[in-house]
Amino acid sequence: MKPNVVFVPGMLCDERLFAPQFAALSEDFDCSLADLTRDDDITDMAMRVLADAPSDRFTLVGLSLGGIVAMEVARLAPWRLAQLVLMATNHQAASEAFIATRTDQIARARRGGFREIVVNELKVHYLAPGHADHPRILKLVTDMALQAGPDVFERQGRALMRRRDQTDTLRSCAVSSLIVAGAHDRLCSPRSHQIMRKLMPNAAFIGLPDVGHLAPLEAPGVTTEVLRRFVGEAVPGSPSASA
Repeated sequence: MKPNVVFVPGMLCDERLFAPQFAALSEDFDCSLADLTRDDDITDMAMRVLADAPSDRFTLVGLSLGGIVAMEVARLAPWRLAQLVLMATNHQAASEAFIATRTDQIARARRGGFREIVVNELKVHYLAPGHADHPRILKLVTDMALQAGPDVFERQGRALMRRRDQTDTLRSCAVSSLIVAGAHDRLCSPRSHQIMRKLMPNAAFIGLPDVGHLAPLEAPGVTTEVLRRFVGEAVPGSPSASA
């Protein structure tokens, strides 16, 4: 039986965020994608992930908002997890500045300004300097966001504004974990990921050079190999497990 891997995408992202990893890993792993588009609360999102996930234990891979939801899954049902991967994410509650900015953006999106917010205020922070003008990635990020639309933006934004601090969750999370940070992530700094690693009793850290907030798209091959080796460590007899 193939190991189960559940990917949890970031805000305004869909299956295309992890498409390179799905294509490369699906032969050896049973990959699926969580849906974060229907709820406006992190706990409700996590409950939906658990309801839709395989009945057997699974590796949970969350990026950004997906990482925040993955931490909530770890808080609610740690026994369901075989492994945990947290990428480009934040374990702390929302700051007052974040809440003020997101509240304003939601209001402007309701008035028809969603496209402008995506193009001028969101996607400009996603990529490392070396990828900042990458036409394919920029188009993909924009297309995913615009297809998700302002209603999803509002639901996910409200969930992020109300998120809990997960410091205690990380301290008590005994599952084998991997923290992955882009060296040029302007939204979730490498330093904050190092803090997360130190909080967790069984976590490793990998920093990716020349990568911003979206490692699966900015460095697809490296990200895939990092995940393959980590998940493979839990599979008896696999090359990664015996390496």
